[in-house]
Parts: sequence; C-alpha cells; structure tokens
Amino acid sequence: MISNRPIKRPGLRLLAHSLFPALLTIILLAQATAQSKRQITSEISPGKAHIGDLLRYRVTVEHKPGAAIELLMDDKFSQFDVRHVERSTRSLNESLQQTAITVTLAPFAIGRLRLSGIELMEKQSGAEQRLAVPPAEVAVEPLAGPQDRELKDVKPVPSRMHEGYVRLALLAMLAATALAYRAVKWSLDGVTPIEIVLLKRLWIFLATLAGAPRMAKQEATGLSLEDEAISRLRKLIGSKMAETDVKRFHIELADTMSRYLIKRYALGQYQYTTGELLQSLRQKEIHQSLIARFEDIFNTCDLVKFARFRPEPARSLEMVRNAIKLLLDLKSS
Repeated sequence: MISNRPIKRPGLRLLAHSLFPALLTIILLAQATAQSKRQITSEISPGKAHIGDLLRYRVTVEHKPGAAIELLMDDKFSQFDVRHVERSTRSLNESLQQTAITVTLAPFAIGRLRLSGIELMEKQSGAEQRLAVPPAEVAVEPLAGPQDRELKDVKPVPSRMHEGYVRLALLAMLAATALAYRAVKWSLDGVTPIEIVLLKRLWIFLATLAGAPRMAKQEATGLSLEDEAISRLRKLIGSKMAETDVKRFHIELADTMSRYLIKRYALGQYQYTTGELLQSLRQKEIHQSLIARFEDIFNTCDLVKFARFRPEPARSLEMVRNAIKLLLDLKSS
C-alpha cells in the first residue's frame, strides 16, 4: 500500500544551520580584506630630483573615526634630511576617515633612493596596530651634473699667470737669440769689444724687463701625496670646524681631496666643477668603484656648500674618516 504522507528531510535544516556561520565568516573576511586593500597609499613627488632638492613624501591611510595615526620615523629615512612633518585628517563618510601625513625631506645621496619598510602606528580604544606602508622611490642626480646647473668649485690655480713657465720660456728664447747672433758674428768677422758690451747691456735690459722666473718653493717633507692629504684631514678633524663652521669644514674637505686627485693623476691646475673632475678621472680609466667613493664625498660637500644642508658634526667627522680610509687604501694599492 502506497502512503501519501510527505517525506521528512531533517538534513536540510541542519545544513542551513551549518552554512550560515560559514557564510557570515566569509562576508566578514571579505570586508576585512577589502579594507586592508584600500587602506594605505604612498608617493614621493617629484619622482626625479637633484641632490639637496626638497621632496614631498605623502602617506594616506583610511581608518575608522577616532583612530590616531602616527608615522614611525626610524632609520628608514637615513638617506634623507627630514625637514618638516605635517598631518591632516578628513571625513570620507560617517564610518570612514582619511589621514594624510606629508613629510618634507631632502636627499643627500644619489641614485634610485627607495623608501621601504615604513610603518604607521594606529591607536584606537587603547589598542595599537602597526600598518605597513607601500614602498616609494625617487631618482636623485648629482647637483653638478648638467652644464646648465653647474656650480663652480674653485680649485688651486697659479696666483700670477705671467710668472713661472711663461717667463722661463721668454728667457729661453732670449738666450737662443743671443747665441744665434753671436754665432753669426763669430763666423763672419768675430765680435768686437764694443759689440760685446752692447750685447750684454741689451741682455740685461730684456732680462730685467721679463723678470726672473720665481719658481714655487716646495719644502722637502719626504711625505707621499696620500700622507700630505691625510695630514691636512687630521688637522681638519682637530679644528672643531665641524661644530663651529660646517660649511667651511666641507669646503676644506673638498679642496683637500681635489688637490690630491689633481696631483696624483696629473689633471692640471685650473677650475673644476665636481662633474668635470669626476669625468677627468673616468678618462684616466680609473676603476668605477674608486670614483664612486670620491663622488660620494664631493656630492655631500656640494650639498653643504650650495644646498644649505647642515649635517650633524658626528656625520661630518665620519665622512672625513672615510676620506682618510680611502687615501690609505690608495697608498697601499
């Protein structure tokens, strides 16, 4: 006999009860994932600059009302000089706010500088949470790169251009002329006493007019070029100018290193920009890693001299110690 009573399916209600918490969990996770994806942005503007230029590093984060956002300033900014930090918050809707943190900074290194590993601290209702900031980068070029931005750095030049080799060459020409004249006279009819007297007087007059060459007197110290430069750098460390006159301190550092390069690699004595000096080194086929070490020193000195960068005394002294180490490496090579 066939029954018309409906078939009971107890498993459907149990299935519905078990699926509801799972669906709720998925919805909550989706909301949390969406919130984490839209939370934080970062950028550096402009994306290309010269060493010492002011940049704007901007971080924005969306959060619930009442949350306090703080940018953690640590060693991640070691290649920049932080000038100013500004914070602003605005409401997006009833349940969401956006905080923007803008950092004004100046780079004192060259190349592609990358800000990564930066973190925010979110504080709300006594709870703290660290938020990772997406990385941002900027391309930084040397200050004395293109010709239209060159800043002249005066290097050692002769104090009086008419002295030295010019006078020496003039005297050599006078001597050659006198000897040729005498040779011709002797070959013809000899030299009379009165001609000798006149020739001597003329020689004295021209020699007086040209002036005797005054060659630079160099003390025989017996020191190598590296030892002379290291001695100047050690005196610079003891001068306390890193604390009292940081600009003069870096001018002396740059002058000492440039004098050394000019003498060691026979680059001549005239005015150089940092770019011209480094280009002369490249033409001498010097190893690029060695040029890079000098470039770091000169670029930082340019930043202090021309871009009003003022490093801490400890950092300035550390740069001089690095310069001394560079000279010691060159001496031992």
